[in-house]
Amino acid sequence: MKKRLAIAMVAGLFAIGCASGTKQQPEITTDKPKPSEDVDVKPPEPDAPVTQPSPNSASPALEATDTDTSPQPSSPQTEASEADFVFDLYRQLQKEPGNIFYSPFSISVALSMTYAGARNETERQMAGVLGFDAQEAQHPKMSKTLSELNSIKKVKLFIANAIWPAIQYPFNQDFIKIEKTHYKSFVRNLDFARKTEKSRKIINTWVRRATKGNIENLIEPGILDALTRLVLTNAIYFKGKWEAPFNPDNTRPRPFNIAPEKTVKVPMMSQTGKFNYFDNDAIQAIAMPYAGDRLAMIAVLPKERDGLAKLEAEVTTTAVQTWVEKMAMQDVMVLFPKFKVASSFELSAALKTMGMTDAFSNIADFSGMLDMTKAKKEEELYISKVVHKAVVEVNEKGTEAAAATAVVMRKYGGAAQFFATRPFLFFIRDTLTKEILFIGRMSDPNA
Repeated sequence: MKKRLAIAMVAGLFAIGCASGTKQQPEITTDKPKPSEDVDVKPPEPDAPVTQPSPNSASPALEATDTDTSPQPSSPQTEASEADFVFDLYRQLQKEPGNIFYSPFSISVALSMTYAGARNETERQMAGVLGFDAQEAQHPKMSKTLSELNSIKKVKLFIANAIWPAIQYPFNQDFIKIEKTHYKSFVRNLDFARKTEKSRKIINTWVRRATKGNIENLIEPGILDALTRLVLTNAIYFKGKWEAPFNPDNTRPRPFNIAPEKTVKVPMMSQTGKFNYFDNDAIQAIAMPYAGDRLAMIAVLPKERDGLAKLEAEVTTTAVQTWVEKMAMQDVMVLFPKFKVASSFELSAALKTMGMTDAFSNIADFSGMLDMTKAKKEEELYISKVVHKAVVEVNEKGTEAAAATAVVMRKYGGAAQFFATRPFLFFIRDTLTKEILFIGRMSDPNA
């Protein structure tokens, strides 16, 4: 059995954690929604990859020139690899209680698309946090990875990208060309200023169809507004059958220790068979392959009942790779729960904590996205939100999982908003002597 790509499900495409909290997670919805009448996005065929348009199918305003005349700045040597980003981000998201599921690959692709327009310190910070290469290497490398993953046989694995530029905005055609050439991005202009809600529905419909109905409302109301100028989206869908399915007749309620002193009954699948397996003093690890033996779920179990926190603190991509390389084929009796998990995240705070600060501020430099011969300073862009949703269902037959990421970008301009619609503090202060004469707290204006 091949081990070379066995870690893809845990360390490349999706990551899952089972915490000791008891927070309820919504179940996955697999019913295919009916197309919205006011959204003209053609759905993919039921079992076909999401179709990307040819470069010639974009609107004339977005056509790139044949020759790339813009300078391609080189990024400094990155401080971390893209593999490190997987668990660097996990350390931020593990603070959430309960179950966790997300796709580091989807997030990385969407931010790599965004990175194509980053320059100077913004570019350096993104490269350092995300583990990206220099611009001239990053996008061809990502293109090769996307092509390889989309060609995997015997499982359904579809990855699709799209960019949604505001109409009549001075985007750099070389930036658009990168998105179309290396990411095979679908491109559609939207009127965010006058048709904000319709724009939101169009993007969400594309995401829903690209994920076979599994990701609904990626972009919630209020995320887009009249100052939105660009949204970059990635969607990933996976459905794979186990190489060795579980017999449903053997599934029965069994105890699951959610805390050292607390157990609950859950539907537990069981089988005995030959699996790649490794254990040491601290953990047990098993690789459960999907059909075709290219992708596998790696499950890592701490030997101590309360050992998850220690495992989370120490796990790295290198550690996972080491465990996989040390696995050996042997007979294993497996008990594994059936489960459904859905998670959603707004990633701005996590990314800023990791060091990607400028991209979310008014000193962001995404000048590579714009035609600077036409753009004014107040038309420059920054990231306002990075939203992500993911779902997974594991049963006797196999696994179905989907995720989507959207990077939302706004223009600098526009009035700041100060809406005192919640409790606040206030002061009356002399600006000359700097004395605070009065101080108050407003909790209820009607009191």
